Amino acid sequence: MKKFLKIGIVMILIFPLFTFVLRPEQAYAAMEQRVEQAKNESKAKLIENVKRIIQENSEQRIRTVTTPLTDKFSYKGGESTKYSEGGPTWKKEAYVISMNPIYSTVGVDTSLLSIDYKRPGNGTTNTSPSAISITAKTNKKIDTSFLLEVRSVYTVWHTFEREVFWGSAEQTLYSQDVLDKPISIRVHVTKDNEEGAVKVSYVDVDTGKSIMVESVLHGKIGNPYNQDVQKDYIAKKEYIKNQHYNYVGEKNTTGTYRDGEANAEYQFEREPGGNATVSHVNAESTLNEKQREAFGSPTPDILTGKYGDTVTAKARNMAHYETLDGKEEMKIKLDEKTQQQSFKYRLKQAKPLTVKYVDEDGNPIPGVDNKIITGKWGDTYTVTPREEIPFYTLIDSSEKKEGYLTDDDQEIVYRYKVSEGAPVVVHYVDEKGKTIHEDKKLSGLKYGSRFKEKAINIQHYRQKKDEINGQVTDKQQEITFVYEKNDGKPVIARFKDDKGRLIHESYLMYGKHDEAFDGSEKNKAIQDILTKLKSDHFTLQDIQGNQSGNFTDDSDVQYSSELTYSLKKDDAPGQVKVRFKDKNNQKDIASEEILTGKYDERYSTMPKFINGYHLVYIPDNTSGTFGDKSSEVSYLYEPDIGGTVELHYIDKDTKEEISPVDVKSGGVGQAYDFKPKNINRYALSDIPDNAKGTYPDPNQTIKVYYSYTKTKAKPVHVIYQDKDGKVLAKEELDGVDKRWGDSFETELKSFTGYELKEITLDGVRVSEGIGVFDDAKEQTVIYSYDWKKAAPVYVQYMDDDTQKEIGLQDEILDKNAIFGDPFESSMKDIPGYIFQSGDLDGQTQEGNSIAGKYTDQAQRITYHYKKDKTNIVVKDSIVYIGGNWTASDNFESASDKNGDPLEFQNMQVSGLVNVNKEGTYPIEYAYEGVKRTAYVTVKANKESIVAPTVDKNGKVLKDAAIKEKVTGKKENKNVATSYTSKINMGVYGIIDMRMQPKDNQAKVQAAKLPKTGETTNQVALLIGALMVIAGLIALYVRRLGKL
Repeated sequence: MKKFLKIGIVMILIFPLFTFVLRPEQAYAAMEQRVEQAKNESKAKLIENVKRIIQENSEQRIRTVTTPLTDKFSYKGGESTKYSEGGPTWKKEAYVISMNPIYSTVGVDTSLLSIDYKRPGNGTTNTSPSAISITAKTNKKIDTSFLLEVRSVYTVWHTFEREVFWGSAEQTLYSQDVLDKPISIRVHVTKDNEEGAVKVSYVDVDTGKSIMVESVLHGKIGNPYNQDVQKDYIAKKEYIKNQHYNYVGEKNTTGTYRDGEANAEYQFEREPGGNATVSHVNAESTLNEKQREAFGSPTPDILTGKYGDTVTAKARNMAHYETLDGKEEMKIKLDEKTQQQSFKYRLKQAKPLTVKYVDEDGNPIPGVDNKIITGKWGDTYTVTPREEIPFYTLIDSSEKKEGYLTDDDQEIVYRYKVSEGAPVVVHYVDEKGKTIHEDKKLSGLKYGSRFKEKAINIQHYRQKKDEINGQVTDKQQEITFVYEKNDGKPVIARFKDDKGRLIHESYLMYGKHDEAFDGSEKNKAIQDILTKLKSDHFTLQDIQGNQSGNFTDDSDVQYSSELTYSLKKDDAPGQVKVRFKDKNNQKDIASEEILTGKYDERYSTMPKFINGYHLVYIPDNTSGTFGDKSSEVSYLYEPDIGGTVELHYIDKDTKEEISPVDVKSGGVGQAYDFKPKNINRYALSDIPDNAKGTYPDPNQTIKVYYSYTKTKAKPVHVIYQDKDGKVLAKEELDGVDKRWGDSFETELKSFTGYELKEITLDGVRVSEGIGVFDDAKEQTVIYSYDWKKAAPVYVQYMDDDTQKEIGLQDEILDKNAIFGDPFESSMKDIPGYIFQSGDLDGQTQEGNSIAGKYTDQAQRITYHYKKDKTNIVVKDSIVYIGGNWTASDNFESASDKNGDPLEFQNMQVSGLVNVNKEGTYPIEYAYEGVKRTAYVTVKANKESIVAPTVDKNGKVLKDAAIKEKVTGKKENKNVATSYTSKINMGVYGIIDMRMQPKDNQAKVQAAKLPKTGETTNQVALLIGALMVIAGLIALYVRRLGKL
């Protein structure tokens, strides 16, 4: 209720305020004020137009003219517009012509112009002004006319509706504005009496400019204008004085009106302005004598001038000082009062003083930065050297140096002598950390100096890092050059036929210097090649070179060893039968020939001369190669009818036929003249004499032999590249002294880690890089290689004592691994065994892992172990109640992993034995993960000890006694013993107590605690809780009372 009451009071208080704020009278009054301002603005605009159109003296005068106005000004309905959220809504507007026109034209003295603006109606809507009467003076010619433009002022009534506190209300306001379009009125000019004029000017003698608007006075010609001019001056005198001008003279201010315009002039000058005093002030708050002396005591500058003048004050050029705001000039406008201005100065920033700390050679001391002292010009400084620079001693004087900061850079240098640093020891080791050369010690080096140590040459080793740089410190440093063994020159195995030609890609074996190689029957890769060659009909004949030995890095040899496997091509089973047959009856007319040879060996046949027959057909298979299948070559003949001429085309060098024989026949004695034919890839060499002649008698033959030589051969390019197109090597058979058809043979090269994938000749896959030279185009043989697939690495785990494997073999082989990829293996824990060392193909590596690189040969990693001989022997025992027992009673013996004996003190024993209670107790003995359990059996006996029992105050408790046999520590020996006793606490009951010595992690546990007094504690606790609750309630009630 109070809340609503407060809201009501606030609303009541605010309500009058709303009423006051929203009262329409106030809004109306504000609008009235704006209308008055609009009227004043219109008058000002009128004055401006009058200044523009005043013309010189004229003889014409306008008489009253009445001109109807045709322009209509009527009511304009406004649109309803809501200007903003919560604002008023404007409903309609009415436009009405007012009685205050603004006029302008050229040639009319509007100061003498009067207008009677006649308008009928009530002045609210549909107002139509009927006429306008004008009287004015003009310089237009008599009996002419001109247009007078009237831009009328109009009044606008606005009606709007707005929200008020008690609802809504309408309010009508009005404003005033100027009509957009002027009204044009035609005015006629007539003659009147003559007048003269005088123009009165008011001039500043210093600038020659008018200080206010000139006046043009009119009067009858011949009448004096003295009083008119004097009146105009008196009217403006006060205004001119207020503009701070003093009268100094006048010109032509007396005289008479005349035809035309006279000029009268009043002369003035500005009053003197107040002096401007410009002081030069030092803005620095603290200065020393040198800085004060540099600034001095500059006298102020006094600037004078006339009222309204703008004078320029300039800052002083003071050495070591600059203005506070950086400005060198100040503009001051003089008025009637004196002015005080000032330039404030500050000290310029001085050039820094650099304190350097250098060694005897003038070099900066590492880790010690220069000290830069900055400040303002003239600031004092005091510099002392650094007394403590590690490993350096000051040479120069330690006296302090004092001075001033100036406009020049300054420098103070302190020189120090460097101490000798700790030595640097250089080690030379192989990849396994084994020393391969005597250490080198660098001493006598200055602390902080740089050193550069280069690797030395060690026979059969190469270094991975050529040099090591460093800096001498106060501690001995050690640098290590790690070397790896040189790669041995490879061992090459070549495979040639009985003519010394390579018949297979050579095989390369790789290894480090002094490592062993084996090219015997144990080398699977070589045996695979021989097997393949055997399938290609080759038989091994001989092996030259050393099949086993060690790799060498000798620079004088290309290979550590060169093996040559000589093979011979096998005889082909296929035969070539050459037959000579009569074409007509297919019968042999001469004995047949049987040709034999080796696989792929070429054969060539020739037709026979058979008396009474002439050759008519030569088969296509007159030449070829021997193979598995037999073939037949049949030459066909016909009986002679007349003499024949055989045209033979012979290779001049080989004497072999290079084109089928042409047989020509004709009549006996008939002339013939044969031209040699063009044979592709051959050029004619000789034409025999019998190429021209006559046919012989029947059954006679003339043989004509045309000699040809092969055309010159184009070169053959040989490219060795990997599968990605990377060129491994290039060769070129330039074809010099070679001709078309000559055979060529390219070398099958071997590259480390690569194996041949294919051979192409001009893009066609071939089995060998051989062919014949071409005379038309250059040929390209491409040997394409790919990385050899990696061979697996086998991992075995070996018992060194039995030389037997103690785990399953592992195999390391990444399915994408290739020759040279790295691999890594780690030993594994095998229960019952202890790891000793690991090796890769007999080369031992330090640590628990083996690293290496894949090759194309299988490798073997062997991890060596020894049997873990850790063992514990214990026994069971029997103890009678009340008897003695220690943990060592059940311990027999023990040994460590190497079989060496262990003492009982090395065992970890756990378990408890209650010698006062029958039962069987397990005791566990452990060492390095090996555990054994012994069982102690406690049996009953008749012995007991009765001891008095006292309370905490030493009072003997009635009926309380300890009745058990107790054991404890043996002399000078800690044992794991314990006892359990029943203690009769008299009225407090009987409790079980288990006790154990502290050094064996003794525990004391009460199996049962007495119940006596438990209720009392609970009551006390309850009473305490109730008291706390009561206190809280009382505090709460007290606070409520205050409220």
